[in-house]
Amino acid sequence: MSRLTALRQSLGFSVDEVALVSEVSKEEIRRIEHDPEQLSDELAGRLSRIYGQDVLDALDDLDTGDAGADFGSPMATLLKANAEVLDATSRFAISEAVWIARRIRQIRQRWDEPSGWDDIRRFRSNPDYSHPRNGNARQLARIVRERLDLGQGPIASVQSDVLAPLRILVLCVSMPEGPDGQAFAEPDIGGVVLLNVASSANRSVFGRRVTLAHELAHLLFDRSRMRDMSEFCQFEARDRRSAASERESIERRARAFAVVLLAPFESVRDEWQRRARESKTRRVRALMTTFGLGYDATRWHLHNIEPRLLDRFETLPGRVDPAAPGRWEAADPIPCVSDGRLEAVPVVCRGALLETLREAWSRGVISEQVIREELGISMGRWATLRPAVLAGREARRWLPSSARSD
Repeated sequence: MSRLTALRQSLGFSVDEVALVSEVSKEEIRRIEHDPEQLSDELAGRLSRIYGQDVLDALDDLDTGDAGADFGSPMATLLKANAEVLDATSRFAISEAVWIARRIRQIRQRWDEPSGWDDIRRFRSNPDYSHPRNGNARQLARIVRERLDLGQGPIASVQSDVLAPLRILVLCVSMPEGPDGQAFAEPDIGGVVLLNVASSANRSVFGRRVTLAHELAHLLFDRSRMRDMSEFCQFEARDRRSAASERESIERRARAFAVVLLAPFESVRDEWQRRARESKTRRVRALMTTFGLGYDATRWHLHNIEPRLLDRFETLPGRVDPAAPGRWEAADPIPCVSDGRLEAVPVVCRGALLETLREAWSRGVISEQVIREELGISMGRWATLRPAVLAGREARRWLPSSARSD
């Protein structure tokens, strides 16, 4: 088996899939896999983006016998774990996001910004953590709030107040049939959360906040039982049934962690009791708008505060479903949403990559040509898009948002 074939297969991609997304014939893919010396720089760059890593570097690692050359880790784990549930387009979207994350870190290293791996890794050893069934979501959320000095009140912005201090990148991907989010961590990249902008839950800022907090739980607390501390899908379980049970336990705890991180139980209980004289509808809406929670997350809290109240919620008109206040939309926007001038730029290239390129350009460490190439903008369109790309801050528009979060 050739080196390029091994790389492709390690990621679970077929020749047909690679040919389709790379716009290169199947015969050409087979030819360069048979003889990697025929790989052009242009195609190497294209395949690097598809495979999420520098193809030439990966091949050099094998040539030099680098024992650390593990194709696709952690991306291979991520893609293979989702091979049965995600179509090829979605899996390629994930691999491209991994490539974007690598490029962001490489550019930021030019001004000595750390990857954030050490910030994430310090959560690995936690004496209060029992994995996974007995993991105390409330205690884990308390640890995060204490270490980030968040107090007990509402979190104004998950992206700015929680993820940014840990240097966790948030990248947008579009997976129509995929989950709300994915997450992975690697020493040279740090932590990355992939936000699925095709998910209906993430169109709501309330749902988006829960997704980001949910993936944070995986990054901080679900690495130690996974292979190589990479992605969170390959479990140390003896059979498929126990693996499925363990996976559901992890997901259940991550959901609970997200809710109690955004809204500590004691704070929600105090707010609920403080409004005891108001109608149930007004009290529920007040909790949602105060803590930035969706309806279902608020119900979860209230079930723990007053278990017998749950059934009576079914009679509340309209499922208490107001639009999210503008302050929440402004605090946790969809990172890739921009004005219409940048619609030609791929979704995954907006947000963190665009901001990094602007910062690097303002520091004088990259040229406009590098920006154009990283964003995939042709020479013909650069003159038109240049003002928007190099703007001081990317203009953003807010999508309509409901309060429901599944």
